Amino acid sequence: MDQLKVIQKFRGAAHCKAVHLLEGNIVKKKYSSKKVFKRELHALQTLQKYDFIPRLIDFEVPKTIYMSFCGTKININTFVKQSKQIDQMMKLIQTDKIYHNDLKPRNVCIHHGKLFLIDFSWATKHKGTGPGLNKVKHYINRIHRY
Repeated sequence: MDQLKVIQKFRGAAHCKAVHLLEGNIVKKKYSSKKVFKRELHALQTLQKYDFIPRLIDFEVPKTIYMSFCGTKININTFVKQSKQIDQMMKLIQTDKIYHNDLKPRNVCIHHGKLFLIDFSWATKHKGTGPGLNKVKHYINRIHRY
């Protein structure tokens, strides 16, 4: 995988050293923490049966994951308009005991009109233990208050 050419560099979250788009629409995500790497890898491996989850292509221990490119992050208006679909996606992953725990517009992407959930770095097996809100309804209610 390291032989693939970097097409674009993205600004990653604090828990990422680097996020690169490689040739072939492959995203290479390097983590700054083994713990975060393990959480995201576990979630991606568990949720591969869903078509709204990035395809896990490969990984390198201790801290690199290769996955399919899922398009661009959605804005707040799209997030609100698609809230029912996002809520259904969240309920599905929770049947597999995966709680995203950081749901927000920047963790939902759109590619060719299809939505994808991304960034499972705060995902857990238990509800409500991450930094963000884990239900679309709560996020939508918060938006309407401002």
